[in-house]
Parts: sequence; structure tokens; C-alpha cells
Amino acid sequence: MKKTLTRAGAIGLAAATILTGLSFGPAAASAAAPDPSSTATRLAASSTISMTLAGGKAGAVGTQAPNAYGNSSKVYDTVALAEADARAVGATYTYDPINKVITMDKFPGLCLYGGFSTLYQLRCNANDAGQKWEFPRDGSMQVAGTDKKLTQETPDADGRLYLNSTGTPAKVRFAAARELFYADVVSVDLAARTAQISGTAVPGSTVIINDDQPADVDGDGNWSATVSGLTLGMNTTILEQYEDGTKTDDARVEIDLAVDPVDATVTFDPDVTKKAVLSGSAHPGATVVVEDATGTEIDRAPASPIDGTWSLEVTAPNLGGAYPVTIHQLIDHERNGDISQSIAYGAAVEVTRPVPDAAHDGGPLAMRGTGEPRAQLLVREQGHATVIGSGDVLVNGTWNLATSDLDARKHVLEVTQTGKGGNVTTSTITINPEAETFKPLTVETPESGSTVTTSRPVFTGHGQDGASVTIGYGATAIGTTTVVDGDWTITPTRGLGMGVSDLTVTQDAGGEVSTLTHTLTRVAAELPLAVTSHVDGQTYAEGMTTFRGTAPVGSTIRATNQWGTPMGTATATDGTWSFNRILGPTAAGYDLTFTATPPVGDPQTVSLKLNYAGALGFEVTSPVNDSTYTVGTTTFTGTAMPGTVVTATNQWSTPMGRATAGLAGTWAFDRYLGPTSAGYDIAFVAAKGTDTQRTALHLATAVVNVPVDVTSITDGATYRPGLNVLTGTGTPGATVEAVNATNGWNVPMGRATVKPDGTWALPERNWGPSNDYAVQVTQTNPDKTTSTTTVNVKAPVFAPLVLTSPAVGDTYDTGVAARFEGTATPFATVSIRSAKSDTTYRTVEADADGHWSFTRVWGPTHDYVLNIDQKARNGQSDSITGFAWNHSGN
Repeated sequence: MKKTLTRAGAIGLAAATILTGLSFGPAAASAAAPDPSSTATRLAASSTISMTLAGGKAGAVGTQAPNAYGNSSKVYDTVALAEADARAVGATYTYDPINKVITMDKFPGLCLYGGFSTLYQLRCNANDAGQKWEFPRDGSMQVAGTDKKLTQETPDADGRLYLNSTGTPAKVRFAAARELFYADVVSVDLAARTAQISGTAVPGSTVIINDDQPADVDGDGNWSATVSGLTLGMNTTILEQYEDGTKTDDARVEIDLAVDPVDATVTFDPDVTKKAVLSGSAHPGATVVVEDATGTEIDRAPASPIDGTWSLEVTAPNLGGAYPVTIHQLIDHERNGDISQSIAYGAAVEVTRPVPDAAHDGGPLAMRGTGEPRAQLLVREQGHATVIGSGDVLVNGTWNLATSDLDARKHVLEVTQTGKGGNVTTSTITINPEAETFKPLTVETPESGSTVTTSRPVFTGHGQDGASVTIGYGATAIGTTTVVDGDWTITPTRGLGMGVSDLTVTQDAGGEVSTLTHTLTRVAAELPLAVTSHVDGQTYAEGMTTFRGTAPVGSTIRATNQWGTPMGTATATDGTWSFNRILGPTAAGYDLTFTATPPVGDPQTVSLKLNYAGALGFEVTSPVNDSTYTVGTTTFTGTAMPGTVVTATNQWSTPMGRATAGLAGTWAFDRYLGPTSAGYDIAFVAAKGTDTQRTALHLATAVVNVPVDVTSITDGATYRPGLNVLTGTGTPGATVEAVNATNGWNVPMGRATVKPDGTWALPERNWGPSNDYAVQVTQTNPDKTTSTTTVNVKAPVFAPLVLTSPAVGDTYDTGVAARFEGTATPFATVSIRSAKSDTTYRTVEADADGHWSFTRVWGPTHDYVLNIDQKARNGQSDSITGFAWNHSGN
């Protein structure tokens, strides 16, 4: 903890006294236990510093030797002589325990120095390690951080005391010293907002804390107190020392209730329709709150109690430019750590062509404008849902598109841009403003070409006010209405048949008739297999029961019980099915399996358990199926008829436990569950007499989030151009997505799911040959928290081919393998061939650092002329030609 004193020390005493014994104040109290070999004195000031030496002699600090050039120690034959000389100097020393320096008021600006073998006084320098002093518990005086101490051994000819790492330490004492008024932070309690502090003061005095909290000082000068009412972060506590009702000193101590700061980053999904994500870290267990510029809360998210990570999605403001937000954390409802973050949604959409109020003679309208790169664009008539044009903003922020045919009447066109983070902006443009406004006939829902599952879908659309709209189904009108405020709605008076229906929609606006064809396909509701008449675990009464449900159209449904007995069959002609079955009384109930076999596709199955209402059903109540467990002892509990024996085994046939249901119909047993990546599949059997009931549950190991990491290539490495598979590690079950974040492009590079063993691999992808990549990998954990890592990989840089061995003039021996090696472009192909016959002797590939090598037996006595070629992955090449490789004669 940081400590600040208002004065370097307490009041120095005028009297000069040399003491030869050992006396130090109490050691400092602090949050961490002090080093037992080096606990600094709390003595603040002294008239002299003296020490006892061997042979009855005495030493004194600050009595100048005649020829010592700043020497600050001297040896005397007797204590009396040392005392007289020290009194003549009349100086007061002060030891600063924070900076560990000793100053002397007789020599302002000078500090005691022990960097050599003797004591000196030098100009004070906070960076000079030789000016730092400590006073170990053995009563000695040593240079801080070293083993150099003032020793008792005989001094040199000039009478100077030695500083040595060997020898007997001299016993040092501050004469007429006064206790330093001081405090340390011993411990803090973040939840209670309190801190325990302790320190030293004049024995018998009183310490006042923050004006109103007293603390008594004992006879040894020690005191302690609990400071309450603290706030998160740094707190300055004021201390005052009173002696006999008079204030004699003051100090302050900084108490830090440290919390982890909140931080945040913004990420955008390549899919522009997905919201921006704010994520970061905060104090574990805190609540992170995001507010807009007005202080209105946007959203909040909990920080992980383990590592403090948090994330939340931000609803786009639907405005162009940066969206400023303020983020803070709540710790026990206390606000802390406000930071600002800007979410850059990018440019809003603008139309630059045509200009406002431009004329248009009819036909497609060419439009241009600006917007956010890679944003999606849709053009509609204002107030209408029908899309008459679409496109994307180019990477340079411009766009162009052509609408469908427009007539020469007035049109108000609305361009809608969906940019990153789902940020939607619009821009409108009017053409032919002076022309008559006529709203063309449109059908908005259901869309033409779509599929419906009902015979009478509700049709909606737009048209000219007052016009009559009719829908024709063949030669028959199935609905007519009038356009009101530009809108119309028709519910057909007769149903559509199965299959394709070509409908004719006609608008008659005072004799101006327009017609369009609207095609729909009606299909039976294609629903998966489901039992709608019963739910899993419900009870039944004996007698006739009707089973009903849904299934893919045309499926054959068969049901069997746990003994393999057929329970019923049906056909889902229109996507629904049913059959009747008499259910008899049984303590075991019925475990039913329904199988739907569709005309096309794989069979579907659904299982459910029915319990006989006349018997107490067997059940495992804790833990629940598909829950997680932590390593340790777990208690399994459940219900069954009294006297029922319950046994359990896991997937490896290991017994897990056994219990007998009591009179209350409950049972329980404990079992230690160890770590396993597969989790536990536990089968329970409940037996009473001839009745047997079974159930099973799965327990998964509680997943701990693992930060995503890339293992197939390291940051800063050179990649091999061509097909590459990016691999790494992460949280099992998490989703991993990679993008090329170079220059903010965020080009998708692949997506994968982390396997149960914690590894992942992206689909194979072509890299290079000459682009550098900033591969940003984002992992979304099953609990929706995220982690991100980035590896920057470099394309191979062409490097000239170099042969480092053998050297020019080297030869080979018969039957002895010779090693060729050198450097080239990383991953380049290096070939060695005959310069005469073009025969290739060896082809190798340079590694990621550009090194290549091979060994080969040559000869037996042939003299070679070799050409060595390299071909880099980007197509560049060079060669070493005419290398003479001759036989040595051996």
C-alpha cells in the first residue's frame, strides 16, 4: 500500500548522547509479513548514530576525519572521546523508512552513502542504491538489498569504519531517538468496505483517525484500528498524534480497495444483420451497465464470477457515424470505473443520383449513392413493402443499382441500408414531383412464389385510393375489396387447393385497370414427428386412450412399448395422425417409442413415459437429466413404492449405488463422481417383486471456459502458401469463427465447433501466395461469453538462393554421403540437377525459415557440374549454375 507522510520524521532532540547498547522501535505492520532478516527501524530522528566495536572501542557517524574527503565515520579509543566529538558536531540524523535514506541537518542536501567500503556523505540521489539503508534485527546497519554491514573489525589507517559482507556486525544505536508517527495497511475487506491499519507513535499518546476515531498507543509505541466507511478505489485516511492534549504530529495513509477495472471492446459480425457486441472484463461478479450519451441505460450484463468477462449485444441506434456509450460496473450496488466507448456504425446511406425532384420518363431508374462498405440496400416506394431494387455498398463506400420499371408519375423512393451491427438508415428521393401521383397495385403478403400451409391465407397490398381490387382463382373471384388510404386486405371466400395456384389480382381505378399474376403453392403443414395428446411423464387411467400427433406428410407411424409389443399404427395423410389403444394397469407404466417413416428422408422417433395413476411411479428427482456435476460426492435421490430396491450402474457397468425406498416412498444414496470428458450415463433399475421400472440420466462435466488459442501457426510466423488448415484449442462445444482482420476487412476465413477434447480445426482454405494475414479468431462459449486471439502471419518474402555447404572447390569421397544445405525463400522448391544432362538428382522444400538441406551419396568417380534452382510459391525463381562437384580421388 502507498504511504504518505506529512513530515520526514518527528522532532529531533537537541541533546547529544552516545549510547553503546542496542535499541530499535517496533517493526512496521503491513498487509504482508516483513522479511524476518531485514525489518527497518521506526525511529525517526537522533542526535547521533554510534556503535560498539571490538576491543572496547566506539565508532561514531558524522564526526569528520581530517583527510577523508567526505568520510562520515570515525573510530575512537574510548566512548568518552566519541561522545565529546559527537556533541561538538551537534547534528541530528533522520532516517526515512519509506525512501530508506539517512539525512543530517548539519549538512543539508547530503545523504549517508555506503556504496564503497566506508561511509561517506554525498549529495542525495533517489536513484543511488548506495544511499539506501536497512537495520536488520541483529542490531546492525547495512546497505539496503546487500549484505554489506558496518563491522567491528579494526578500521583502516585513516580511522574509517569498514563496510563488509564478512566480519562481526557492529551494534548500532540511534541516540535520543524519537518514535516515527507512522501507519501501514494490514488488510482490507472489500465487501465490508473496511481496512485494518496499524502503526507506531509516541508511547502513551493518542491517534485520531479522520477527525473522529481515536486509537490508543501502548507502552511500546504500537497502535491499530479498523477504518470503516471506505469507498472502492483509493481512500486517503488522515492521522493525527496527540500528546497530553496537544497535537504533535500528523500523517496520512492511502488505503486502496482495489477492484478490477472495467474495459470494453466492440466487435461486429460479418453478417450485417447481427447486432454489435460489447465485451470485455470487469471485477468478477460485478454488473456491467451500458448507457447512452444522455445517461439512459441501454443494457446490462453480469461479469463472470470466475474471470470477470462479460458481453452483451447492442441494439443499433439506426443513425450514421459513431455511437458514444458510457460503461461502468456496479459492485454491491456501488458505481465504479466509468469508461467511454464509441461504436463505429459507419456512414448512413445517401442518394447522390438522381438529384432530388429529377424527371424520369419511365422504365428502370439508375440510382447511385454512398453508404457503409458491405452494407445491404433495398429500395421501396415509401410506405410500401414491395422491394423494387436491391444491392450492396462497395468496399469504397459507393453503390449503384437499377430499380424495376417505374412509370412517369410521381414516386417517392426510400433507400434502406442495413449496415454492420444491424444499423438501419434510410434516405428518400422524389422523382417527377409535379406529375400525378398514382399508387400501383402491389401484393405484399403472402409474397408471390411463396409456400402457404393454410387454404385461406390473408392477402394484403397497396393500391390507388378508392380503387377496386379483386383476386381471381381461375374464372372465379375469391375476394373483392376497396383500397383505403393506399392499403387493401382480402380474406378469400373459398380455399386454395393443394399445389400451385396462379391467382389474378386486378385493380380498377375509375376505368384504369392494372393486373398482375400472383403464384402461391399450398402444401400440407410439414411438421416433425410429435405426440400432441400426451406429455412425457404424465399419468394414465386404465382403459381406452387416443394417441394423436403430427408427422411429415405421408409418414407411417408405428408405436411400441418397452417390451416390444405393438401399440398402434397410423398414416399422416395431411400431416396429422391418431390411433386408439387400451392401456392396462402396470406398476412399470409404459415406455412408448413412436417412429415416423416418411416417404422421403430418415425415420423420426419420439419416446415418452406414461405412469399408471394407481401406482407410485419410480423417479430420479436429483440430479436431473442432462445437468452438470462437479468433481466430488453427489447425492442421488428419488421416489418409488415403499420397499422398492433401486440400483444404478454407469456406462462402464460400474455399480454407482443401491438404496431401498422407505415408507415415505423416497430413496437416496451418495456417490463420488470423478473427472471424465464423457460424463456419466447412469442406468437406474427399480425392482419390487416381479415389477421392474427403469430410467436413465446423463450428467456432463461442468464446462470451464478455456480461452481460444491457435496452435497450428504462431504469431509472426511465415505461412506456407496453398491449402492450409487453421487449428487450435478452446472451450468444448464453443463456436470458433476466424476472419482476416487486415485493414479492418474482416473477411470470413471459416467456422468450426470445438470438439469434446478441446480442439478445433477450420475447413481447409487457400492462403497466399503474397498476402499477409491478421487472422482474428473469436470463440463464443456455450454461456455466450467470448474470447478472441489474433495471429499475424506473413507471406514468404522472396530471398535469393544461397548454397552454404559444400563450398566452391569442395569435393566428395566415394561411398560417403555428402550434405548440401543453404537458404532460399520460405517453402520454395529447391532442385539440384545436372548442367549437362538436365537429370534431377534431388528436390527438397525450404522450411518456414528458408533453410533447406539433403544428403546424397555421389559418384563413384564422376565429376559433376550442377545447377541448383529455386521456385518460390509466388512463381519467382532464381538459380546457381555451373557448380563444380568433383571426386576427391578417395
